[in-house]
Amino acid sequence: MRVVTFAWVPKPECNIFTHLPPEDFQIVRNRMIDLILATDMKMHFEMVSKFRLRRNSPDFCRTNDDDVWMLLRMCIKGGDLSHGLLSWDSHVSWSYRAASEFYEQGDLELAQGSFLRVFHCFVLLPPGRRQSRRRFALFSGAKVIQRDTTLPRSVSD
Repeated sequence: MRVVTFAWVPKPECNIFTHLPPEDFQIVRNRMIDLILATDMKMHFEMVSKFRLRRNSPDFCRTNDDDVWMLLRMCIKGGDLSHGLLSWDSHVSWSYRAASEFYEQGDLELAQGSFLRVFHCFVLLPPGRRQSRRRFALFSGAKVIQRDTTLPRSVSD
């Protein structure tokens, strides 16, 4: 995942980090990698245990950078795990909303001539949302989560 995440950065037309000094870019890169790794299930129980211990500590402080960063990692982890609890229809609906927002932001960035053109570097957008959603799904690896007819659609099924 990390390799794919940063594969587009060297391309001048895609590099949203060109305005950052190298040391700031390294901080951003390391934080992005940290958030990606927060979703790694190999470290799930250790991470949750550390979070609980820290959260219950009298020294825990919502303004402390390390504590805030730990909270952000847990939010990413929660988001990564919780989508599976939705009904299939809700999951699909929210996936389409996320894809639409993704492309609307890209359209806005392109119209404003902004340096944030990463959206259009991942996928060349043709007219029409259906094609955009299809390409987004292919890009994001959604084919991996196609519904298996042998599994229930949701926890309530």
